[in-house]
Amino acid sequence: MKVCETQANFSMGCTVSYSFTRKFSTNFTSRQVETIACSWNEVMKQREVFGIGIYKLLLESERELRKLFPKIVCYDNVERFTVDEEHLRRHALLVMDGIGFAVECLDDVGKLDHFLKMVGKRHYESRVPERVLKKLWPALDGSFTATLRDTYSREARKAWHFFFHYMVNVMKIGMNEAEMRDVSRRDRKLSD
Repeated sequence: MKVCETQANFSMGCTVSYSFTRKFSTNFTSRQVETIACSWNEVMKQREVFGIGIYKLLLESERELRKLFPKIVCYDNVERFTVDEEHLRRHALLVMDGIGFAVECLDDVGKLDHFLKMVGKRHYESRVPERVLKKLWPALDGSFTATLRDTYSREARKAWHFFFHYMVNVMKIGMNEAEMRDVSRRDRKLSD
């Protein structure tokens, strides 16, 4: 287990100084971790705007996903919808906290995986289909672009894309574990 002290100056103009334990069973490079942490620190300066931006982009572009947010989306008619701003804000900030925790756990893949599996189980319990998780990337990417503008470098985008897919894949494992648990419970009830 190697502990690294690092200080990096990124194209985004921020300097991050922290220590981390390099103990990954993933393919994250130390540069990706640093880039993700730095860009996240910049986003956190506009936490609420960024989080709400993700969901506004998602709800505008992914019509089928609107039904997953009954407390947030209200329909005026079949085509037009309005958003309950307070519910959207609370959900966006909850998601921002979750992503922030995941970023903090990049140096502890066991803790990161445990957290992401729990998030996956929660999504399963909320009846979120696995296939919709990946639809979040364009909205996340769009919110990074809108928030960070020119400082959202190609390197940062690639690091976040990799991290996003990692998070989704581990969440799917959690969703599958929750589904298997439910199937096992149903089978036990049927055999009793």
